Order: sequence, then structure tokens, then C-alpha cells
Amino acid sequence: MTAVKRLSPWIACASILFSVVAVVAGQLGPDPYLDPMNVTISEYAVSDRGGVTEVAMAVLGIGSLALLAGLRSVGAPIKGAPQWLLMVWSGALVVAALVPTTPIGQDLDLAAQIHRYVSVAAFVSLPAAGALMVPRLASDASWKPVARAVEWVALAGVSGCWPSRTWPCPASG
Repeated sequence: MTAVKRLSPWIACASILFSVVAVVAGQLGPDPYLDPMNVTISEYAVSDRGGVTEVAMAVLGIGSLALLAGLRSVGAPIKGAPQWLLMVWSGALVVAALVPTTPIGQDLDLAAQIHRYVSVAAFVSLPAAGALMVPRLASDASWKPVARAVEWVALAGVSGCWPSRTWPCPASG
């Protein structure tokens, strides 16, 4: 078994777990005026510049690349658009973590606009990749057991943005 096959699942799981815990922790400690239902993750990040939210975004992006490498190494049916969309998700998360946005209420400068558009790309590409993977996974006997879970996660990703009054969705910047 190659190192990619052995290490990728562990790196991906550890980075996702770290990112979830870090984002939750980042939302518990900021200023009281930041409402988690109406404030984007980027606004949390800018209120705590260099803090846990940005680190979580970067770690999740890197872990997502490890997940992609692992899926490819075991022959998951992700070639083509799903693979590219997962790369967009991963890269956009890292860029959004590195490129700052502006404080709440200020006009967007060029860096903040870049941050916003890569955030939108990230949070659109992940559910799209999931939606494209579902029929591929369902038609492959060895991957069929995970097809339904991927479908539900993709639907949750889309529905997380749908009821919001703002675009991009509260998860993005």
C-alpha cells in the first residue's frame, strides 16, 4: 500500500475534524455583535485577523487536497469535473484564508473582492462536485454504499445557502 493510500484518509479526517472544532470555537469567542446566523465566516475571520477561523479554512483546504489525492489513489470514480471542482474548493479555501477581507461595514478593496469571489467559488464548487459524484458512485458497486451520504451532504451544502437573505451564503465571504 502506498503512502498516499495510507496517509491521505488520516490527513483528510484530521484536518476536517480540526477545522470543524476550530470554526465552532471561533464562533463562540468573538464580539457579541457577530450573530452566527447573519455573519459570514469571513466576517468572523476579519474580526479575529490571523485567528482560528483563517487557520481552519487553510487546514480544511489542505486536508481536502489530501482527500482528493486519496480518492484518486484508490480509484474512486471522480475523474473530470468532480475532480476539478474539488481542486477549486481546496484551492479557493486556501486563497480565502490567505487573502484578507475588509472589516464589517467598510467598502471592499481589491483583496476583499478577491476573497469574496474565491469564497463563492469554494462554496459553490463543493456541492456541485458532490452532485456530480453521486451518479458515478451509485453506478460503481464498490462505491455505491457512500453515494447516498454524498448526496445528502451535497444537498445540505446547497440548502445551507438557500434560505439566507444574503449572497454569498453565510458560510462564505
